[in-house]
Amino acid sequence: MGLTGSSAKKEISFHPHCKGSHISLNCCLHQASRSYSFHDGLVFSNRPLQPREKVCIKVLEEESSWHGALRVGFTTVNPNTINANSLPPFACPDIIVHPGFWAIGIPEALCKKGAELNFWINQKGQALCQGRQNSRPRVLFSGIPKKTPVWVMLDVYGKTKTIQLINGQSKQTESHCCCHPHPQNGPTETCTKKKSLSTFDNTSDSVVQYLHKSTTTDFHSVSMYPPYYEGDSLCIICQDRLADTMLLPCLHSFFCEQCTVKMKSQNNTCPLCRQTIVQSQNIETLQLSNKLLATI
Repeated sequence: MGLTGSSAKKEISFHPHCKGSHISLNCCLHQASRSYSFHDGLVFSNRPLQPREKVCIKVLEEESSWHGALRVGFTTVNPNTINANSLPPFACPDIIVHPGFWAIGIPEALCKKGAELNFWINQKGQALCQGRQNSRPRVLFSGIPKKTPVWVMLDVYGKTKTIQLINGQSKQTESHCCCHPHPQNGPTETCTKKKSLSTFDNTSDSVVQYLHKSTTTDFHSVSMYPPYYEGDSLCIICQDRLADTMLLPCLHSFFCEQCTVKMKSQNNTCPLCRQTIVQSQNIETLQLSNKLLATI
């Protein structure tokens, strides 16, 4: 995780281009706000961490209508090489199935408005998290390479709506950054590095290069997300209640009834494939109906 030269002196902030489609950043890149729904809130750091460098995040705004909260993670994949338009909607479970990505959900109780969290990587390759009230550090996960550059990856998810990096900021700007988040119009900007292929693209090189050149391509029409498997018992949104509801016509069935109701009231599209939700069905009821039809 070592840095040399000017990179080591560069103040840590959010990466200006590699971010989820619902994220807006303020002009000094210290504040990230999810403008819509509960997903597509991934953000990355602008540089790798220095050895044992602590990152401090403050929760500025909550949204009570969702379940789940901030996801904290790290990656050995340089954000400059990621096509932001192909980022999956969730850190967990979407992005962590890919090599070089680690993330975990932080309990809602630790992500209340005004809460401050420190997190870092120790010499054993363990990710640790600690509140600012002298609480005991907790190990989030392990297995991070010790001699490889590692970037911060955060998912402004669920109840967590706005976060702020307060590392290196003065006391005057610690509670509020120097500028407000500006509204984001249209799709998230793609990384401008030439020929940067997305880690998440399942398409051929020629298709990826075409997507980078085009400003009118419907990126949602290209399959860019890792597969989900039947048998995942918990709702992938709240990760608390059973996944008991199927969306029609896309047939994705990884959501609980409560989160499905919220999805339909927000944008009425499936967060995995973006198809319009025409109807939702309880899986158990649907299975019973199919059994009855089979006996007729």
